[in-house]
This record gives sequence, C-alpha cells and structure tokens, in this order.
Amino acid sequence: QAFLAVGGKSIYAVVSMTDVPRQPLMVVTSSDPQKTATLEMFIKQMTGTVRGRMQVQKANETTILVSEREVVQRVRGLQPATRPEIAAAFAAGKGSPIRVLFVPSADQRRAIAETFPQLPPQWGNATGREISDGFHWGILAFNVKPKFQAQMTVQSKDENSAQRMHSIVNDAVNTMAGIPMVQERVPNIQKLMTKFQPQVAGNQIKLTMGAESGALKAVLGAVLPAVAQARSKARQMQAMNNLKQIGLAMHNHHAAFKSFPAVAIQDDNGKPLLSWRVRILPYLGQQTLYEKFKLDEPWDSEHNKKLIPLMPEIYKSPRSGAAAQFKTRYLAVRGPKTLFPGT
Repeated sequence: QAFLAVGGKSIYAVVSMTDVPRQPLMVVTSSDPQKTATLEMFIKQMTGTVRGRMQVQKANETTILVSEREVVQRVRGLQPATRPEIAAAFAAGKGSPIRVLFVPSADQRRAIAETFPQLPPQWGNATGREISDGFHWGILAFNVKPKFQAQMTVQSKDENSAQRMHSIVNDAVNTMAGIPMVQERVPNIQKLMTKFQPQVAGNQIKLTMGAESGALKAVLGAVLPAVAQARSKARQMQAMNNLKQIGLAMHNHHAAFKSFPAVAIQDDNGKPLLSWRVRILPYLGQQTLYEKFKLDEPWDSEHNKKLIPLMPEIYKSPRSGAAAQFKTRYLAVRGPKTLFPGT
C-alpha cells in the first residue's frame, strides 16, 4: 500500500548471467511522472541505497533503475534490441499480477546446443539441440485473487520439439526423484511427482495448479517445511553476524578511546539524547551517517528524527516484520558488572 501511495506501479527484477554474482537489476515504474521523484526517495529509504554500494537512478520520466553501480551503468550503456520472445512470454501470463519469466537469448540457446552434443542416459539421451529447441522461453504466472492459481507455460520451437522436451523433463524428474539425498529431504517425492502432469498443447507445454489441486497441496506439503527451516537458519545466521559486527565495533571504539561507549550521549545535565548505537556508527562504516546527527539534540528532535529511516541494516533484526522496519531489537543490558553499569 505504501508503494502504491507514493506512485509505484510495477516492479521488475531482471536477473542476467552477465551480472552474476552482483545484485539483480530492479526496474521500478511510476504511475504518474509527477510522483517519480517521490517514488525514487521512497525506494532509497526502503533499500538503504543512499549509504551503500547500491544505486537508485532515474532512467526516464516513469522508470527507476535499482542495483549495484556497475549493473546500472552496464544497462544504461546497452543499445535497445527487439526481443519478441519476451513480449510473447509476458502475453502468456496476461492478467496475472506476478509473473516469472525465463527467456534465454538466441546466443545462449545456441551455446547449449553446441556445448552439449549428448546428455547422459538419465536425461533420456537428450542432445543440447533438443533442449535448445524445446525451451525458447518459459513463464510462471501467479494469481492470488479470488483464488490462488499458478500456471506454467514453456514455449518450444514446434510441436515435435515440445513433445521431445516433455519426455526429457519426465526422465530428468524421475531420475532426480530416485536420488537418495532428494528422497531424504523430500520423503514423499515419488508421490509428489505423480501429481504433476504437464500437458503438451501444440508447441507449448502447460501445467495449471489451482488452490484445490492435488499438485499444489503436494508441493506445499513437501516444500513449505523445508523452506521454513532454511529461512529460520538464515535469519539466525544473519542475527549472529549482526551481533558479531556490533561487538567488533564496540572493541574498535575501546581501542580508540580506551573505553567502551557510554550507554547514551548525554547533555550537560546528564539527560540521555542518543543511544550507544549512534556512538559506534563510525566503527560500522557509517561515518557519513554519524556526521549527520546533531549530538546535542535528542533522538526525536526535528533534525534527528529525519535520520530514523537511514538506520543501518545491521541494527535491523532478521526476525522483525515490516511494522518494525525502523526499530531495533539489539538492546544493551544495564546494571552492576555489565558493559553499561549505569553511566
């Protein structure tokens, strides 16, 4: 809702092999040219790009590019080229608010055809040329309202290529389902595979999963627990790394001043103004942000409260939701025999 309120219309994530391992390019469009500047500032605040290696750059009156500086510069230097297959893939998911496209270029498909003259038997003795002809583009289209529905479409060169690609995929899936490690991670993988029955329709391969379909229920039952576990571990690792960086910043402050920071920056009367988190900003690579604070004013003064949206990512707990995006869970323990005995 906030994105729409500031004039946001659409968000496109463009992943190119050329840019790996850099961040993907985000293309954000505005619904009103008059709101593009406001939308640009909103993106900077939400992503923290004003102080990192990421760049937010207005491309035209209604388009904003977001990525690492090198990626944005590369894209800005490209010459426009006609890609009818991208338009066709978008059209295949027309009406769906969420669309994921896989569109290899002609050069990439040619490389596949020339690099893999013959694949292993597990892939049905397929050739690179058969895969190249069988996959010109693919799209996953998702609808949420009124009911969830997911649709997959794969475009092939012709009907024979689609039939052959369908057979190759079936052989590959059956091979994968027989791998012990896969069976260990997804115990009901064999049953799960029986729920997927993509159909060949002319020169396309299609699969539709609705909210009540057995395929979707099987996928969710098999995948969601594993995804939840992986996300939990990732959040835990991120939180541990945040604490590690905060601890290192504390020690670097001690190395510079022969003491750890006080629990708060205080005025002449001992009234707390800003927390220790502000004091150690220079030791977290945030010198520029630190210099923006007025250290003789409280955190919620007219000047200082404008800096709240610039809170470093390291102070944001991975377990905090969107409602707490400018709040931190990293607090200090105060009392006798602690780092902050009450000063």
